[in-house]
Amino acid sequence: MKIDFDIQLQKGSFQLEAKGSIPSGSVTALIGPSGSGKSTLLRCLAGLEPGAKGQITIGEEPWLSSETELPTHLRRIGYVFQHAALFEHLSVSQNLQYARKRAQGEAQHSLPEIAAAIQITPLLERQVDTLSGGERQRVAIARAIASNPKLMLLDEPLSAVDENSRYQLSLELERLFQQFQIPTVFVTHNYAEAARLTNFAIRMRSGKVIASGPTAEVLDPTHGEPSATQAPFSTVDLHGRTDLAEEGLCQLESAIGQLLVPLDSIPNQLPRRIIIRSRDVGLSISKFEGSSFLNQIPAQVEEIREFSNSQALVRLGCGSGTLVALLTLRSVESLKLKDGLAVYALIKSVTLEQS
Repeated sequence: MKIDFDIQLQKGSFQLEAKGSIPSGSVTALIGPSGSGKSTLLRCLAGLEPGAKGQITIGEEPWLSSETELPTHLRRIGYVFQHAALFEHLSVSQNLQYARKRAQGEAQHSLPEIAAAIQITPLLERQVDTLSGGERQRVAIARAIASNPKLMLLDEPLSAVDENSRYQLSLELERLFQQFQIPTVFVTHNYAEAARLTNFAIRMRSGKVIASGPTAEVLDPTHGEPSATQAPFSTVDLHGRTDLAEEGLCQLESAIGQLLVPLDSIPNQLPRRIIIRSRDVGLSISKFEGSSFLNQIPAQVEEIREFSNSQALVRLGCGSGTLVALLTLRSVESLKLKDGLAVYALIKSVTLEQS
């Protein structure tokens, strides 16, 4: 179910002129600086901005055109706000039942199945006003799925929860995206979360779409403009694990090769992707024997790009994946780095991050 949009909206001094397409079945990140129009575009897709003009087409169904403006309640969307908008006078179970009663079409998933998937079964009889921030957001996501949506719209659903809950909830979202296969548009300021959770990204600035494509390409720090607030990183796909309990290590099978990381840093449910910060990748022309670096990955320099007055980003091909190292210009010069040069990427196990 492809989504095409070409939307214009004047809202005070802010003007939205957003045009783009979202591939069928994708989990799409809307990224960009504050005030770029991410949440406004999401609200337009939901039909919550009455002044919006232009076109929105979901599959073959027009939601907005010069002749049509489909009301929000007929668009079959599941909307999750930044702060969970639950019915405070109802229990968790009653919140889900309310959504199910108003669902359109034949329900694809039962309420117990939804509750189990997002791990809120023990909360079903609780009153909403007794829940923590993370619990409330889980219920809000479950309620959105219970409405049997064609499209999920998530407006920074992780920003209102504490850091301890944020990563766990992101793992649950990752699992939900795989299990329920509902097309989703996900607004986030956190590029690492976008890299881990989505497969398509739209970058916005000043009310316009300035880039779109596979998330890894849109977020590639060696392409486009460097972010002033987001440290550059690489996204690495994971394929499997072997726990080396006696050594306290976990051996990960990844797109760039085998990686050794502390066992207690990897959750029981293996994420699909892992983040490696560019500042935590060093380079060597030869392999270090007897070194404390557990991860020395054979690589080839693909691109060198100046990042600042004193630093450069070095893009590396490693196996079937890529890494990006952030080095000083002096290091680039002393190592005589150039495109095509064979090197080793040095990654400390303690610097591998999941989000």
